[in-house]
Amino acid sequence: MAALDLSQRFHDTFVAATQALDAAIRAYVDAAAGNGTGTTAGTAPTAAAYAPLAAQLAQLQHDLTDATAFLPHYDQRKYGDRLAALNAALGPPPRTKFAFKRRPVAAAPAAPAASAVPQTAVDVAAAQNDDLCVRLTDLVGETRVVTLDRSGSARLVNLTDCTVVLRPPATVGLPPTAAPTLMAAHLQHLTRCRVLLGPVCGSVMVEDCTDTDLALGCRQLRMHASRRVATTLHAESGPIIEDCDAMRFLAAGDVSTEGGSDADTDASAGLVLASPRHGLTGDNRGAHVQDFYWLRSTPSPHWSVMEAAAARKARAAWQALWQTSRGAAEPAATVRA
Repeated sequence: MAALDLSQRFHDTFVAATQALDAAIRAYVDAAAGNGTGTTAGTAPTAAAYAPLAAQLAQLQHDLTDATAFLPHYDQRKYGDRLAALNAALGPPPRTKFAFKRRPVAAAPAAPAASAVPQTAVDVAAAQNDDLCVRLTDLVGETRVVTLDRSGSARLVNLTDCTVVLRPPATVGLPPTAAPTLMAAHLQHLTRCRVLLGPVCGSVMVEDCTDTDLALGCRQLRMHASRRVATTLHAESGPIIEDCDAMRFLAAGDVSTEGGSDADTDASAGLVLASPRHGLTGDNRGAHVQDFYWLRSTPSPHWSVMEAAAARKARAAWQALWQTSRGAAEPAATVRA
């Protein structure tokens, strides 16, 4: 019964995520082809537009690999075929403009044709997910406000009594795809911290965190071995908790949209936890928590929805932190070891 329940939960999450990704890939392909834009040639696809889609596809492949322990073989093949179809629809990464180059005097022997395997979206995203744009480790009692200087992932490890804010750069007047994007985040061993990540176009993993407050938007949130973590959240799929207790969740609601249409391009606008630029446009399922350590039909005792008074206090606190952190940011390059 437990395996069937896990399989059904994975199915629901996987179907919702692949449907959203399929729509995003279709929009990307249509934009490149000029469909609905009033142009005939379309717009050349860019690496910045391609990267978030590739990252989401790689994350789904990773999730499927993790689920093989309880998924029937037939379902594994079915889900694998679905990801293969999405990968084919997305296609290879955009090529840079061709330029004539001087032929070398002595060319190296050509590699065998069989080894010339084209890069796939999963290959590209896997390499990008290893590319940290923010890394903070082993800090006590510090406040760090960091401005993203390029797209990549964030890793926060071994922080105690710290406040961390990751801010996008000011991008007024620039195309949305030109702005650096946080692709994924990993938070591990945090104690009595406040962390404001803003929008993350991929997944966020939280491990071994205690007495910590989080505010973020993401495609998927996973939390493991954590205690007393309060999360203000916009999530495209229901958060997953494992071996956690006393967890509280607040679906971001008005926090995620405050700041108006300019919030996607102006870092000085109100706090935004989700926006189309980051691929987060679906319903907020931040309060639809799945507890993999509670497979009974009764509600899990390990998490709860934040009460009204606490929710108002949390919204006000995050908005205040976002506003007071303006102008105090340091470049992300200074916090990468």
